[in-house]
Formats: sequence, structure tokens, C-alpha cells
Amino acid sequence: MGALAMTSTAAVLTSISLLIGVAAGMSAAAEKDRVGHLPGQPAGELPLMHFSGYVGGGAAAARHFFYYFVKHDGSARPAEEAPLIVWVSSGRFCSAVGYGGMLEVGPLRVQADLTLRLNEYSWHKEANVLFVDLPAGVGFSYSNKNLTAGEATSGNQIAREAVSFLQGWTKKFPEHRFNEMFLLGEGFGAHHAVRLALHATREPSLLAGLPPLKGLLLGNPEMDLESTFEGFVDYLTINGMMGKAGRDKVLRACVLKSPLDCATAMHQEAIGLAVYISAIKEPLCTAAARPSSKYLWYDPCSENYLEQYLQLPAVQQALHANSSGRVPGPWHICSKALSPGLVPPGSEKPTWIIDALKELVGKGDSLKLAVYHGDENARPPVTSTKYCLAKVFNHTDPAEFGHWKDSNGDVGGYTSVYMGRKNNVTFSTVRGSGGYVGSYQPLRARDLLRRFLGAP
Repeated sequence: MGALAMTSTAAVLTSISLLIGVAAGMSAAAEKDRVGHLPGQPAGELPLMHFSGYVGGGAAAARHFFYYFVKHDGSARPAEEAPLIVWVSSGRFCSAVGYGGMLEVGPLRVQADLTLRLNEYSWHKEANVLFVDLPAGVGFSYSNKNLTAGEATSGNQIAREAVSFLQGWTKKFPEHRFNEMFLLGEGFGAHHAVRLALHATREPSLLAGLPPLKGLLLGNPEMDLESTFEGFVDYLTINGMMGKAGRDKVLRACVLKSPLDCATAMHQEAIGLAVYISAIKEPLCTAAARPSSKYLWYDPCSENYLEQYLQLPAVQQALHANSSGRVPGPWHICSKALSPGLVPPGSEKPTWIIDALKELVGKGDSLKLAVYHGDENARPPVTSTKYCLAKVFNHTDPAEFGHWKDSNGDVGGYTSVYMGRKNNVTFSTVRGSGGYVGSYQPLRARDLLRRFLGAP
């Protein structure tokens, strides 16, 4: 077949695909973002419908936010009726698309040879799942204008950018305008999710025209600095990983010095442990490292594979990423340009997130609130989250406590329910998991989502 004929055939197929998508309720703009064939994907047509690309907005439309969206597969209910999980951030200036979408709960995993395999526990089998890289400068997201550190990392600015993104995304996918929406923030990303939820409850008009906000899910969250360092010291001491000298060093820095000194001391102590701090019982990525027999899906070098994969021009083209060529340098899972230090700049008081959570549980619209935490993660450890929740609920004991079972009938972890005046918080540990629960314990991560959303 000649080149002209092949081009014509491709054009016809593209036009047919666009017509089918529009007929199904999707906009033409959404259909253009549909992901076709990804390099290294399994043979045949993938059993999923996924999209990626950019939504502009924020700061006079100078920001361009990269997203990855996987529609619910329709196994539980039609995609237009299924919940919408919006994963707004992973860690401190780290990619939600990378961590959440491609290392944890998305439909595809990158392997050592840069081929892809299907994730049987993908969350799109339970809900629609949307991952967005915030702020501009993270992942493939970028700005047409140079950003100051304050502009790029301001919590309020990021919340405004999140609203702007959701407005643009909903216009692109109007069929999901009425899906129940649940925000998810992981690690330091919990701050972004909490702040967005707080803005929404204080000013409901901010989310006018958007999917209705129904809940908030925080994964291995970094909370206030005091709870973080106290929990860090206690967790490592209990696990026999910290001696008196290290404990005294961290306590001295965190009690007597600045937040930056405190964070630096914890960081140095973590490096000195010579283990992967987010999964203390797993090996580091080395030439001899192999996928764990315990964590059947997890390979300690998986972040390296993902970075190599997303740096491939053919992959970027397939994902409609970096189409402007304005993303500086190679793709990294955490921004090397935005991170000005271990503590982001800002004048907010250190305990703001405690006050914010108190407000969310004490008044406002009814929201489903839940926190989950891998019990083998030390950055931050489960003790830090417990200490923070104790402050949120004025050191009142949980109303309920017990174990929960996964779908194999094994104990998946332990659950505490804290009772608020308006909303309760369910806190669940994930037994045998590091920080990225979807990577270490994908079945239990899937089961937790089912528990959070409730069976359809």
C-alpha cells in the first residue's frame, strides 16, 4: 500500500474514532486525547479506555496541566455513573501520573525491559480514575511563564490551579459532570487534597459546574511537622533502627531549631539507615535486585524503569505529552527544578493541616473522609499519622477499632474510626505494605478502595 493510501486510511480511522467518541458523549477534544497504542504494550487491543494530554488554565491560562484518565470499565456500573477518583498529587512535587497512574493503581506497569503488563488490580475496575500533575513544573505539566519558588509552591496557588484544571477537564469530559468526586492526595500531596476540599466547603461556588465533591482519601499523608518527627523517632526506635545518638540529634533539631533543620536531621538519619525508607523491609535498587517474592508486583527498581520509559520520544508522542517541547530536560518522577529544599516555602503556620482537618470533620457538607497507611513505611510512619489524628480529635480515643480482611480472607490491616461532630475519619493500616500501597499490596489497595466507596 502506498504512503498516500496509508495516510488516507489512518485519517479515515481517526475520523471514525472521533465520530464514535462524540456519539458516546465525549467531546472531540477528549477523543483527540484518547491513548492509542503505547510502545511495549501487550499484544492485541487493551481492555480499557484511557486518555492523556493537557488542560490549560491558571494564571491567565499560562499553566498547562498534564493528566492521565482511565474510564471505569463498566463492570460495576456505567462509567458515567461510577465514582470519579481525582488523584491530585503524590509526594512533594512528585508526579501523580507517575506514582499513582503508572506505579500504583493504574492499568499498566512498566517492566525492566520497558514493556508493559496489565495490572489486574487496577482501580479503573472500580471507578473512573483521573491523575493530574500539580503544580506546573511537575511531571509533564509546565508554564509559559517563569515561576518564582513562591508562585510554584504556594499551597493556595496550587489549590486554585487544581480548580482551574478541574473546570477545563470537565468541559473536555462533560459526560462526567455529575459523577460523585473523591479527592486523593498521597504523602505531601495530602496537603493539596485537604486544601482543595477546604476551599470547596468554604466556598461551594468554586466547584460550581464540577462533579460534586463527596469525599477525601489520604494515603500515607505527611501531616504537621511535629507529628512527623515524633512519629519518625518513635517508629524507628520501636523497630530497633535508631540509637540514642540519632534520637537525640533529631529531637534537638526539631525542638530547638527551625523546620528546615528538623527536616534535614530526619533526612540525614533516614539516609544513614541504608534501607529504602518508604519500605524498610525491602532491598534497595541495585544491579542484583529482583522483584520481591513478598511483594509479587513490586520491583525495587520500578521507578527507574518508569523514568526511562517516559523519557522515550515515542512514548511521549503516544501520551500526547510534551507536545509543545516546553518541558525542560528529561522526565523525572519528582521535580528537580521545583524542590527548593526539604521544607517548601510559605508563611502558613505549621499546624494548619490539623486546623483544616478539624474544620472538615466539624462542619460543612457531609464528606466521606479516610486515611490509609502502609505499616512498613517510615516516611512518614504510621505513628506520625496516629499522632496527628489524635490532635485533630483532641486526643479522644477512636470509637471503633479492629482488623479488616482482604478479599483473600487474610487480615489486611487494622482500622480505627474517629468520630467528628459532622464527619468521621476512618484510619486503616495496610499490613505488609510500604508507602506506595498500590505497588506493594495491590490487592489490599483495591480492597481498601472498595471499602471506602462502598459496594455498588
